[in-house]
Amino acid sequence: MTLAPALFLGVMPGGFSEAWSRGDLLFVVPVVSDRYPPTLREAIGRRRSVLLSGQCPCGAQSAPEDLDPRMVGEAAIVHATGCSAPDAERLMTEWISNRSQS
Repeated sequence: MTLAPALFLGVMPGGFSEAWSRGDLLFVVPVVSDRYPPTLREAIGRRRSVLLSGQCPCGAQSAPEDLDPRMVGEAAIVHATGCSAPDAERLMTEWISNRSQS
């Protein structure tokens, strides 16, 4: 099965996430903001890349047959050791925590 190219649907309320579709699949992915530190921008960019294009710069792929349009949650994608994509959520939490303490 081949997935359709990613189609931008719009920015979600609040402005922190975007909605994209690929065929029957809907993806809600974080926006990459210039306000984020470089490590967070890189991690989010890699997660977006693997979901929207099917390929992470580390070589990880999201296989269309592994994606179920009825699934709600995160896709299980195995990234290479040292890839920052799996750290995106932790990095975002740390960035928010640091900003709220400032």
